[in-house]
Amino acid sequence: MDLSTLSLSKPPTEYVTAAPSPNGAVALIPSITAAHPPSDSPPRLVHKSDRTAIYCVRENGIDKGIKVLVSGNHTEDQILRLVREQSVSNFLPLHVRGRHVVDVRGFKGAPALHFEWAKGVALDEWIRNAASRSDVDDAVRLRVAIAIVETLNDFHKSHVSYQNLHCSNIILDTFEGSYVATFIDLTAATIYTTSSSKSWVKAVNKDLRDLGNVLKELFGCERQGDTDAPVRNDRLDSNKRAKTQMYRKEDDLPMFLVSLISTLGLSGDIFASVTETYSNTRDVLYDLQYIAKNPSAYLRPFVLDEATKNNRLTFRHDMFYGRQSEKCMLIHALNSVIELGGQPMLTMISGSPGAGKTSLAEQIKKPLDDEGGYLIRGKFEQNSPQDFVIFNAIDAFFSQLHNDSDPQFKSEVSRRIHTSVGSGVRMLIKSIPSLGVFMEEYFNLRSENTVGVAASEQRWKYLLCKLIAATARKESPIAILLDDLQWADEDSLDVLRLMVTDPDIKYCIFLGTYRDNDANSCNRIRKVVDSIHDRSVSLMSIKIGPIEKESVNALVAELLCLPPRLSQPLSTVVHSKTGGVVLFVLKFLKSLNVEGLLWFSLTSRRWEFDTSKIRRKEISTDVVTYMTNRMTRLPNEIQSGLKFAACLGTKFSTETLRLAFPENDSDLKEFIRFVIDGGFLREISADLLMWGHDQIQQGAEYSYSTLRHFHSCPDLHCSSSPIFLGILLKAAYELIPQDKRESFHLLLGTRMYLRAPSDSLDRNLFPMVCNMNAGIRLIQSREQKYEVAKLNFQAGEKALSSSAFSTAGRFLVAAVNLLDEQSWVDHYEFTLKVHDAAGVALYAVGDFTTLKTVMLKVRRNGSSTFKLYDITLCDQHL
Repeated sequence: MDLSTLSLSKPPTEYVTAAPSPNGAVALIPSITAAHPPSDSPPRLVHKSDRTAIYCVRENGIDKGIKVLVSGNHTEDQILRLVREQSVSNFLPLHVRGRHVVDVRGFKGAPALHFEWAKGVALDEWIRNAASRSDVDDAVRLRVAIAIVETLNDFHKSHVSYQNLHCSNIILDTFEGSYVATFIDLTAATIYTTSSSKSWVKAVNKDLRDLGNVLKELFGCERQGDTDAPVRNDRLDSNKRAKTQMYRKEDDLPMFLVSLISTLGLSGDIFASVTETYSNTRDVLYDLQYIAKNPSAYLRPFVLDEATKNNRLTFRHDMFYGRQSEKCMLIHALNSVIELGGQPMLTMISGSPGAGKTSLAEQIKKPLDDEGGYLIRGKFEQNSPQDFVIFNAIDAFFSQLHNDSDPQFKSEVSRRIHTSVGSGVRMLIKSIPSLGVFMEEYFNLRSENTVGVAASEQRWKYLLCKLIAATARKESPIAILLDDLQWADEDSLDVLRLMVTDPDIKYCIFLGTYRDNDANSCNRIRKVVDSIHDRSVSLMSIKIGPIEKESVNALVAELLCLPPRLSQPLSTVVHSKTGGVVLFVLKFLKSLNVEGLLWFSLTSRRWEFDTSKIRRKEISTDVVTYMTNRMTRLPNEIQSGLKFAACLGTKFSTETLRLAFPENDSDLKEFIRFVIDGGFLREISADLLMWGHDQIQQGAEYSYSTLRHFHSCPDLHCSSSPIFLGILLKAAYELIPQDKRESFHLLLGTRMYLRAPSDSLDRNLFPMVCNMNAGIRLIQSREQKYEVAKLNFQAGEKALSSSAFSTAGRFLVAAVNLLDEQSWVDHYEFTLKVHDAAGVALYAVGDFTTLKTVMLKVRRNGSSTFKLYDITLCDQHL
């Protein structure tokens, strides 16, 4: 067929999609199309290259485009490229903003592609125009970037890779106040039937890399070529990459965008870890939309400070995450105080150390400032004088009031104080010196002798209440925050009670934070709160615990200036290691930075990390020590229950706990209620309990550091990999003195055995025998060893029946160790069965060293009925 003869009078051949080719792309087959209708206006040449010319023509009142092959000798490949565009266009759903091809037919004697004209301006032209406009900032460019990624994401969701993403191939337009992007020139686009093929993954990676280059141009970045200059604080795999840096003349590209764009350039890079790269446009779109939600925070200009240059991670003091519902409760409480007649309210915030109680309470400051109010803050310290905390807080408040307020406001407040407190001001100024300066208009207090606070304790408490009552008003409400009330003395708690219940105090909200890990302190605080509640004062209690994974990811993302999809691999590990306790999250991140597992790369200008090494990093000792210290402050019976629970594994039934628990059922129910309320355990079903932080564990059956060792016979040791202990479980286990753990396990296992009814023995066999084995060295008599060996054999047989060969091996090797040479005389059949079963388990797990030792013992004692292969087989494996 002579392709050059195609014209309007002769319908050309078109190609449409057909069956997929072996590589996953869709092949093309020919079909026939009709000639195009006459145009309303002459074609207008828009663009011309060596191969093609683009015309715009108006047909039936609608702009159409014509892409014509201009060279004299048209090759079949050139025709197929036109047909390819049509087939891809026909394949794409109508909502996907790609070039909409009408058909392929002749135009002026040459093959041509006829398509709907995309309205708008080419992205490269838009970028050139935007460079001279002051109203086009990064926030506007971000909206354009989102439009581009939305279109590319629609292509990929339709299993089409674009493969030709350049600024000249993107048409930008506006629609309903937003930008929309249309991709033209579909000649390189490819249809795939599956998204799991290697060719599809390779095509997506190319689109992502091209997207990175487009975003560089969009945000005014340029590429700096390869350089041999040394790069500080970089890793070997990063040095293997092409050293390309992004910069603008102002060097102010926001770091969130630096991280995103530089990471797009790594898509498909064999030297980049999976956690550093994007694998799909969906994640890129999510990150761009996430940045767009708060552009003032995430589009801040990047400043490479000295700390970052020196690879030193720093923390902002105002970081706050994961408490949005609690924050809303605080703001609602403040609004209630202001709007509902000024009646005071007490809000108590409790939680563990490091949970973020103070950060939550301080969130009231901004809405309080918006109302023209003031925050009075006092913090109690364990080893510091406590009786002056409230005085010092009020003194700082009046100092701020004196320095920052306008004269009219100060005059009004001082007048009210003079009217309400009167000469009592003289009593207060010894403890509140700034009050004397503030009240100079009424008293020459500097030259007068004042009465000390000790002159009348009840009197100064009364005057203190009147002072607060005279200061707070609807137009200037007050929030009084008393932090760490667990360290407060009785007088300070009494002052809090008097202020909250004073009928003259209006438009004042009281906030108290305290740690809930000390029973004695909690009881003292609870008595005060109850007495306040009895006076019909509004009360709100907020109990906070660890933050969720999403909040940890938001914290890590903002701290490292990484889009959330890039920070997620790191934050997931951090949450699992710290349990979501904010204090420990920050400590853990700091330790990663110090140990070189989290570093700033000057090549990619982003924070990078080694997820695999971080995942293998042990839990911080501080976390476990903290949790153990918290548990030591609990009542003795609760501590005892936690010790028993720590010896039962990550999950256990209430029936198993009942066998371990020495007290009656009522005590057990009270213990379960207490530890669930305290967050130590959680109920995952009606009869199943799990350690509070141990939901991060994956498939660990038992969690004893000592259960894997059997000391009776050093040459018979069943190998086992260590099992990760959860934070709470490990902390509870630390309550057991190390020199008494073996006896504790042995006594616990024995108690469970003696108390277990015959119908529940099999259900509780594993934890029972595991505890006995942990104290196996302390068993002395042959009769006791024989009984424990029978239990181990029973447990091993049960594990073998479930094909749990590794677990079976541990139990059966323990049984072998418990049986001495005399057992071959006294209990021959049983001893042979134990060795036979142990051989099966050891052979299944490939522990041929231990298997050979077992076989030698069998042969030495004259048995010819051993089921396994000859001992030479073990030698071959060894």
